[in-house]
Amino acid sequence: MSFSAPHTLTEVAVPKSALQSLSRCNVPPRHLASLQFQFAPSPLTLDGILPMHKSLFAYLDQCRSRQERSDLFARYMTAHFLLDRPEDNGWHAGQQCDRRKADYRRLIQGWHMDSASREAAVLKAWVASRFGLTTRFHGGSLADADGKQVNAYTAACARGLYNTNALASQLDLLYSYAQYELERDTRYHNGLRLFRGIGDSREIRPLYRCGKAAVLLLNNLSSFAADKERADEFGDSLFESHLPRQKILCYDGLLPGVLQSEAEFLVIGGLAYGQVIRLYSLSCDNRLCQTRQRRRDVAQDTFKTYGNQRLRMERRLL
Repeated sequence: MSFSAPHTLTEVAVPKSALQSLSRCNVPPRHLASLQFQFAPSPLTLDGILPMHKSLFAYLDQCRSRQERSDLFARYMTAHFLLDRPEDNGWHAGQQCDRRKADYRRLIQGWHMDSASREAAVLKAWVASRFGLTTRFHGGSLADADGKQVNAYTAACARGLYNTNALASQLDLLYSYAQYELERDTRYHNGLRLFRGIGDSREIRPLYRCGKAAVLLLNNLSSFAADKERADEFGDSLFESHLPRQKILCYDGLLPGVLQSEAEFLVIGGLAYGQVIRLYSLSCDNRLCQTRQRRRDVAQDTFKTYGNQRLRMERRLL
């Protein structure tokens, strides 16, 4: 199902604060973030990635199954970035900060556990540098350029990239591989019907409302779900939108062992047209409310456990 938008919606402008002047892709930031791109997307490629790695995609074309392609991509990433030979990348025993395991998979896993984590900051900074879309929210609003929240975000980016092995280039290739797989799958040629739970209204800014129809300004990277029930766990309202596959960075099933069974999609931001659905009224069944609360409690406990583990690890490295 796709939504047909009134002609006037195409006139909804992208705020200047959501855009940067430079990008490293073939679509200007203002057009990429616009509703015109959502309704009529064009091919989106990162500068120089396909020509540089054309041998990878030639080999992928020869694979007979998705599993073969996934295994080939993992081996290529390991060989190209020397992920299994950290000493060739400058690592040596006794280093104070051991970042050998900081790779593209760890970044996606870190985002999955907490979208305000250090790994998430690196992902958002990568989107800003490649697509020219400003990070507007990371654990809080980044509207104040000199504010404490901006300083915390900048520090998280620096810590996440320090002493790592070309993380931004790894993400370049991950995005290109995701687009390759999505293009092969005919189910996604006309876009994807995705859902997002809306809990913190500071992260998503509504620019237009008419009944249930809405235009939202998303952060430069956001999580959506293909499963309405999954999205239900993360907010009291639900945003349903038909999004172009060109805006998908990673998704459930692309990488073995990452984002498993969550039906999760990492979506590059900008304007998004869709419908805002109020999940339940105040008189909703108590059992439904209790079920949703238990799900949130489990998610919060998981985030706390992950945060404590990472804190202990960082202390050992100091």
